[in-house]
Amino acid sequence: MEINQSESICLPLEKLEDRPVGGKAKGLSQLMAMGLNVPPGFVIVGATKGNLPENLSSFYQPLENEEVAVRSSAIGEDSEEASYAGQYDTLLNVKGFSNLESAVDRCLDSLTAGRSAAYRADHQVDKAAMSVVVQKMVDAAAAGVLFTADPVSGRRDCLIIDAVPGLGEELVSGRKSPDHFMLSRQAELLKVDLAGEKPVLDDEQLHQLLKEALAAEKAYGQPLDMEWAIDRSGEIFWLQARPITALGADPTELDWSPYHAESKDVFTTYNLGEILPGAVTPLTASVVVRPLDVGLQRQHVAFGIQDQVSPHHLIAGMRFGQLYINLTRTCFIGTNVAGASVDKICLAICGRVVPEVLPRSVASKWKQAINGAKFFRYVLKGKKSLKKMEAVVSWLTFPEDLPGHKLSAYNLWAGIGQQFPNYTDIFDYHMVVTSGAGLYEPILMQVMAKGSEIKEEHHARLASLLSGIENVESADLAAGLGRITRKLLLMPDSEGSFGKADPEAALQWLQSEKSGQAGIEFADYLVRHGHRALRELELRQKEWRADPLSIISSLQAGFMAELKSQGMEDDKKRELAVSQSPLGANTDFITGYFVRKIQEAVRRRERSKSLLIASTVKFKEAYRRLGKILIDEKKLIDNDSIFFLTHDELGDLIEGDHKLAQVAVARRKILDYQMGVRLPDVFTGKPEPLSFKVNTLSDNGLLLGTPVSCGKITGKARVVTTLDEAAAIEVGEILVTTVTDIGWTPYFSLIAGLAADIGSSISHGAVVAREYGLPAGVNLGNGTRVFKTGDLITLDGYQGTVELVKAAES
Repeated sequence: MEINQSESICLPLEKLEDRPVGGKAKGLSQLMAMGLNVPPGFVIVGATKGNLPENLSSFYQPLENEEVAVRSSAIGEDSEEASYAGQYDTLLNVKGFSNLESAVDRCLDSLTAGRSAAYRADHQVDKAAMSVVVQKMVDAAAAGVLFTADPVSGRRDCLIIDAVPGLGEELVSGRKSPDHFMLSRQAELLKVDLAGEKPVLDDEQLHQLLKEALAAEKAYGQPLDMEWAIDRSGEIFWLQARPITALGADPTELDWSPYHAESKDVFTTYNLGEILPGAVTPLTASVVVRPLDVGLQRQHVAFGIQDQVSPHHLIAGMRFGQLYINLTRTCFIGTNVAGASVDKICLAICGRVVPEVLPRSVASKWKQAINGAKFFRYVLKGKKSLKKMEAVVSWLTFPEDLPGHKLSAYNLWAGIGQQFPNYTDIFDYHMVVTSGAGLYEPILMQVMAKGSEIKEEHHARLASLLSGIENVESADLAAGLGRITRKLLLMPDSEGSFGKADPEAALQWLQSEKSGQAGIEFADYLVRHGHRALRELELRQKEWRADPLSIISSLQAGFMAELKSQGMEDDKKRELAVSQSPLGANTDFITGYFVRKIQEAVRRRERSKSLLIASTVKFKEAYRRLGKILIDEKKLIDNDSIFFLTHDELGDLIEGDHKLAQVAVARRKILDYQMGVRLPDVFTGKPEPLSFKVNTLSDNGLLLGTPVSCGKITGKARVVTTLDEAAAIEVGEILVTTVTDIGWTPYFSLIAGLAADIGSSISHGAVVAREYGLPAGVNLGNGTRVFKTGDLITLDGYQGTVELVKAAES
């Protein structure tokens, strides 16, 4: 845009009229109009080097005994698209008229300097003009920058303040490290990193900066990047305000807390953190989480502790796209149902007692007895609910193209929505089926503890008692891969054609006639288990049937390991020394009864989970079809972006809200940040991401967790946080990971033990570890940060501990 600046004049900052003066000058004028404190000064408009305004001296006269700052205010500078930060010269501590003239000329000369010309070319700006701001210098005791949104993560629910003693130029130039403060919009200090022993700013100064910055943001109507200084008397001055450039989508945009969640309520990422680890996409949050919440609410209705299902989320919440549950509300069962207790509920969900959960809503003994009868009647519906679940899953269908009539995006979208009630029923049946394991396990723990405190030895004994559950569907997931491997071992050319081949070539070979019985076994495996996947309740995650390449790398690794071990003695195949536990011996009648009940419940739970995933895959397939239609109708940029809009937003997009296509792309860009967030296991209020600056073991050199599969092993650690990294796992390594779900099953044939930050004795990783006879400990909390790949560690599945024996060489 060409700017008409035919005359060179000076204007007071508080009265700029409608002249184009550049972003910096305009921002300062707006701050003045808001009543915020800005150092006195003026702006030079339309000047060129050597051609300064005639009235410059008269405007400078009130400041001639002061040191001033001379700063650029170029047209287009400090816009939403480009900041031009560091492209133009700023001169500080200027005193005297001749020095002022030289400083202004130097500032104007930077407009055509090589770095600024290159910057304009990169941002496709053809022409530029510059104004110059002259202001009284602040004798700063402290200075810095403030962002009314986090420019790194894009969070809009917090402010960032960086502060240094003295002039802010020390911060901008990078010569000083700042104190770094993160504050909520309610002035709660969320995080602080100090550069020195004492903070540069006190609480009152932080709160005043926050208050004034929020007022400025409200007036601007958008997040701001602001500069400030505090003089020796403690007075705050604002030196600049501009929009934050290139601010991404807000990673907390779609977060919610369970309805009417009170400040005293305790929340946990256990359970949901295992079912859906990491961040979920907006589509998953809108489609999957509501049925899950309704299923949990229906439990409470069935138990007599809730009158009806609320239209709001009562139990499930989301923060940074990661799911958690209201543990306090879930523990209403413990204070309203005879035979239950808060500790038992916490054990079932978290694998440990959570003393922070305070008993609330305590019913009378008579009411508890009635609710207890309802509770056991609910649990006894497990078999019938599983049959009903199978029927509903088989009925679940979505609209298809008709001969000569192509399905519209709206009709498919509406057809998907019509199946939400059935999907909710499926979750409801799943809750009934899975309640058995949640009921019997804490009871058995109490029986073993004989009324005393539950200790790690009781967890270890439970793990031993639950080993070897027959006919568990999740166990066949691993056994099926073993059947494929055995068929491959019988084929003379399998090492070159499959084991050492590129994964894509290996898959192509395995699906060809050349693979013989191995290929038939693989095809049969996909028929039986092809609906499973890593993070399988996430709608974006493709199931193995749609993406069989995702399990080829693990299948290759297992095959090559077996090939190398042929001819070796069994006890040397992995060079392991896993000792077997006697803890499961000599069980009495009561213990045996509850063990059988838990085993039955686990079998039903695994079958129910499989059916739940099968129904979810039908939704995945329907949304993938919808994505293709929306691309054909030119409403989406690509098929993957469909998962970054909620179901209702997809309806708005179909109806013509075209800006949502860009919203989806922006949300996809922040998913990596959301996936990297780690929330506390147990918390109150609104959780902040955990910060792990120092990774240390406990004083006795151990990391303490919960034993879930017995045995003891010393070996090399393989630290893996994503399934993509799992391809590097080598035979005999101890897997150290955040959490495992069904997608990790192929690797259990390779590892020597499992150490997980999250989990319980009946979580998927624990069940499969016991099937393979692998030592396992969960609830380590920080194992993936304490240990690193190559460390020699000892995993004790009896105690649930991991000990660093020898650190890996750097």
